Amino acid sequence: MVGILYSLLSRISLPLVLLYLVFRGIKEPAYRLRRSERLGKLPADIESGYIWFHAVSAGEALAAIPIIEDVLANAPTRKVLVTTTTPTGSQTVRSKLGSRVAHCYLPYDIPICVKSFLTKIQPQCLFLIETELWPNLIQYTHEHGAPIYLINARLSERSQKGYRRLGDLTSSMLNKIQGIACQYDDTLRRLRELGVERERLFLTGNAKFDSVPDDSMSKEQKSALEQFVQSNSSVWIAGSTHSSEEPVVLAAHCKVMQDYNNAKLILVPRHMQRCHEVIKQCHKLNLQVSTLSAPKATSHILVLDQMGLLFQVYRYARVAYVGGSLHGVGGHNPIEPAYYGIPILMGPYRYNFAEICRRFEDQNCLLKVSDATDLAKQVNNLFTNDHLYQQISEGVRRVLENNRGACARISAMIEQWLSKVEDKIN
Repeated sequence: MVGILYSLLSRISLPLVLLYLVFRGIKEPAYRLRRSERLGKLPADIESGYIWFHAVSAGEALAAIPIIEDVLANAPTRKVLVTTTTPTGSQTVRSKLGSRVAHCYLPYDIPICVKSFLTKIQPQCLFLIETELWPNLIQYTHEHGAPIYLINARLSERSQKGYRRLGDLTSSMLNKIQGIACQYDDTLRRLRELGVERERLFLTGNAKFDSVPDDSMSKEQKSALEQFVQSNSSVWIAGSTHSSEEPVVLAAHCKVMQDYNNAKLILVPRHMQRCHEVIKQCHKLNLQVSTLSAPKATSHILVLDQMGLLFQVYRYARVAYVGGSLHGVGGHNPIEPAYYGIPILMGPYRYNFAEICRRFEDQNCLLKVSDATDLAKQVNNLFTNDHLYQQISEGVRRVLENNRGACARISAMIEQWLSKVEDKIN
């Protein structure tokens, strides 16, 4: 019943999707570009017969880059298409893979758009990254005869409950996926509970532990950050923050400045269109603020107002607060600051990355905060106590090192799957 309802609603949703694109483009100019791709009309240089990877955004794309590079290295004549949903994902694919792969946006999950897209690309197979499950996409890809695989799969307890409520729609999607490479046991168990047979499930670890930042920052951007930091060891960063968190972060910074009057904060909103709101909040607190696009070295706070740079910018800070974790969003990826050995602070809501966070907590290198006072106390403590800082930093690096290798395991699995696909085609 749910599947029938979704099919009906998706068929009549095109006018609403067009309206959404217009309004999204007003707030985020990047969404004004290449709108036709989101409706299934592809660039002229897109061909057919691709090995197809879909990564929704920059984090998933970065995790997939080494895997895609292995696929190309193992057989240089292979044709690979990488689709993304967000502009930051698109930017990551283009900067890291360039002309070695074809690239476009994934169309919205509307039958006419998906069918047009699939008729054009005629995929050999589809690799979905993490848990990007769209009913029409999976249904029509399956009808085209292309096997579907899910790699670096992650399913939180909350997401499992949502999929369970969808009943037959979830079963229909999962039954069409031939193999699922799970990050951890918790995802494997939840997929089993949703009805996926054990022989289709594999454990590989999390490919994001193998991610490395690109070098897409311009000389001007690097110079602006270096001038803002000015060899100051009292710099912290709040990454991927949401609207309810920024007042807490700014209040914490005011408290930090009471002990460290030269302390500086790099603030990175999750959604770039909200930068002006953050700047207004800074002004109300009489905090000197500037942006990466118009930096001032004398500012207390630098707001990152340019997309796709957070992973690279973490290196300029001594301590990192990872957003989305104070007020129920579920948290964002703590692996990126960990790459630089930076102590990690997060709020209590971390269910999106529960297994990853547990690994850092087990080594006592992810510290929990609950409010502005708590956040300021932890930042100040890490600024002051060099021994504690070094201890936590070593723990962070140890977790990172102990959890690497998932990309190689996933690549080996993909080669097995591709050999079957390519044998069938040949």
